[in-house]
Amino acid sequence: MSRRRLALVVFTDGRRDCLQRTLASFDLSVDPALIDRRVVVNDCVESPEYGYWLDTLGFDEQIRPLDARRGFAGAVATGWEAVADADYVFHLEDDFVFQRHVDLKLMAEVLDGHPELAQMALKRQPCNDDELRAGGVVELRSTDFMDCVDHGAWWLEHRCFFTTNPSLIPSATIARGWPRVERSEGVFSLSLFEDLNAVCGYWGRRSDPPWVHHVGTRVGTGY
Repeated sequence: MSRRRLALVVFTDGRRDCLQRTLASFDLSVDPALIDRRVVVNDCVESPEYGYWLDTLGFDEQIRPLDARRGFAGAVATGWEAVADADYVFHLEDDFVFQRHVDLKLMAEVLDGHPELAQMALKRQPCNDDELRAGGVVELRSTDFMDCVDHGAWWLEHRCFFTTNPSLIPSATIARGWPRVERSEGVFSLSLFEDLNAVCGYWGRRSDPPWVHHVGTRVGTGY
């Protein structure tokens, strides 16, 4: 892992309380020595004070807002472009609270050994009616997820979607570039799975509880 450059890119739009909880839980849940560079994409156009506050948080770079919001797709595209020289990128929106330790070193080793994996995401709690009825995001389409293990590390592989929930992403995926279009998650997923070998991963065993809790509300555009 010492030879691998790992960047953290955080996306925020002015929700200071959410971001404080997210960053505090992230710093408690990963080994900070593994993070070589920290970048924050600020899409809060309404408050210059928010940008000044972000400057106090120890990021290596703040990508400041434009005259109008970039929106979800524009923010992700901008953030990925800023960290395109990293070997791995940890993608983190400002409203996810980590529940326990995440071994980024082991996660990167799995991605090293399995280049077909386009990401290794962390499972969140169920957040919509369908997921709640099924018992979770994996349980909703349980037969589409394959249990995998290698050298003691467990994960679930699938071709259902690429998620922008917290995840470790290899440079080959980042290099594809994020589409600056509406419904960008779906567009990116379709483009990714044109490669019949590409799969996405959820870290851990099928029976593991959620690694992160989503504490915000989706209100932006361009998803």
